[in-house]
Amino acid sequence: MDYHKGMRLSERHSRVSARLVFCALLTALTALSFAVQPASAAVQPLSAAVHAPLIRLPGPLIRLPQPPGTPPPLGGSSGGIQSQNWSGYVTTGGPFTSVQATWVQPAISPTSVDGSHVAFWVGLDGDGSSTVEQIGTDSSCNGGVVSYVAWYEMYPANAHVIALTVHAGDELTASVAFGTSFTLTLTDQTTGQSFTTVKTLTAAQRLSAEIITEAPSTATSVLPLADFGLVDFSACTVNGQSLSAFDPVPIYMVTSGGTWEIGPSALGSDGESFSVAADHSAPTTTASGLRTNDHSGWINHSRTVTLSAADDRSGVAYTFFTSSASPGVEQTYSAPFQLSGGGSQSVTYWSVDNAGNVEAAHTGYVNIDTTAPTTRVDAASIKHNRTVSLRYRIKDRPPSCGSATVTLKICQGSTLKKRLALGSRATNAALVCAWKCTLGKGSYTIKVYATDAAGNEQSRVGTATLTVE
Repeated sequence: MDYHKGMRLSERHSRVSARLVFCALLTALTALSFAVQPASAAVQPLSAAVHAPLIRLPGPLIRLPQPPGTPPPLGGSSGGIQSQNWSGYVTTGGPFTSVQATWVQPAISPTSVDGSHVAFWVGLDGDGSSTVEQIGTDSSCNGGVVSYVAWYEMYPANAHVIALTVHAGDELTASVAFGTSFTLTLTDQTTGQSFTTVKTLTAAQRLSAEIITEAPSTATSVLPLADFGLVDFSACTVNGQSLSAFDPVPIYMVTSGGTWEIGPSALGSDGESFSVAADHSAPTTTASGLRTNDHSGWINHSRTVTLSAADDRSGVAYTFFTSSASPGVEQTYSAPFQLSGGGSQSVTYWSVDNAGNVEAAHTGYVNIDTTAPTTRVDAASIKHNRTVSLRYRIKDRPPSCGSATVTLKICQGSTLKKRLALGSRATNAALVCAWKCTLGKGSYTIKVYATDAAGNEQSRVGTATLTVE
């Protein structure tokens, strides 16, 4: 179960072969569940656990390169690691004195692939060192029958099965601690069972601490991952402090072909909890610079559109978009882009995560009107020197935002006598307004000003003469 960061491929394969040992094969098809040993035989080498189903020991971390063009998975300030057999969190630097975590043993689906396994454990060392000290549980499915066992290992020595009965739903706490020797403890909080062993390993350097969900391996390949649904880890500590204090790095399990399988969530707000699961949820993409409809938010300049996607499990693989500027052309988003020109332009966007989940598409709009309106007065009249009526138009060539804010200025010579704010009015339509006259006798000029909804001021002012007797 050791994990070798940065190991070259040839070195990794030789280490895996040297690392892995097998249980004895099943001796009877009906004896598929693990038989708990009496107290005098509380710990058995896996090679002697003849009544257990075939248990493949978890192996060292098998790293995979990032697929070309794929962004690093999300989660953790130090980025993420893609692995063929591990998922969880690891922290390095050391020397570490302890690691501990609690989890509820997931129920393995009996419809899991035959011969599939999944292991949950905590450990010290293995990253940049030649030893690993770890303890946890293994679950397997053989012929539709599910089995659960507990084990510990002081690599390079073989792993041992522990005579501690494990059931789905049991709350388990595992720890590895170092003083002058290593104390490995696994406690079933549900049944009250507990196992502790004290071991020495002079070569141990305690350079890493990890909390892992693993697809165990044979000497030649990684076994199928049993369907466990989701596992919640809590009370995760290193050196007695919250896991988050040590800048842990998330590990994401993918197949040898690069297909995402399982991964950890981001750490909880307590810095000590996370879950590991398959990803069945699509990512979420948000857009900056877009409106939600094509009738509001008009502007008179180009607009920069920025797309941001997030996925708290497998990570975002790609974000795609199409725009009305290039109808039918699907593009991969890589950087903010600009929309210019006139009219209501649409952008449809969505993301795909590393697990292959496709987000439902969203559509947003950029509404651009760069043409200044003009105003025209068709008629101005006064009735009984009391009520002024004005018929006018605001012309705005398409593509038009459709409305403008109108202000009337009534001047006598160069002197402004009255100002009327009419508010928003439709463009390209016949308009009428009327107001009570408070002007003295004389001749006046009515001027119509308009600023359209995109911010363009009129390029020509409509005027009319009004005489008050």
